[in-house]
Amino acid sequence: MVMSTAYEMSGRTQQKHRTRGALVAAAGELLARGVTPTVEQTAEAAGISRTTAYRIEEALAPCRAQLSESDLRMLVLAIRSAIGIEALVWLTDVAGLSRVEAAELTRWSALALLRSALVLVPDGDSKPR
Repeated sequence: MVMSTAYEMSGRTQQKHRTRGALVAAAGELLARGVTPTVEQTAEAAGISRTTAYRIEEALAPCRAQLSESDLRMLVLAIRSAIGIEALVWLTDVAGLSRVEAAELTRWSALALLRSALVLVPDGDSKPR
């Protein structure tokens, strides 16, 4: 069983919380103005770089010993697509979830993708079909 610490709970925790808060606030402001924000728009409105908004590879560093670079990159992209602002907007606006429910679901999705990637590695069957 893989035990992990939430990305926001390790390292520069206060900075990570401020960055996340800025992104959430910026997305909320854009939504209030009737804009369906992209990650790029949200990052710009929050005053942070797009790269920072998308950063997730740091959180997956412990997986480098178990995954090839290409498999790790595929996992990063899969998780980014599942937890990006577009997914959050869809979950709240279209699916009707509360922000808390949407956050819980995106966390669940990221963990499911991580577990799947780690299970598929021994069989060498990690490529999407």
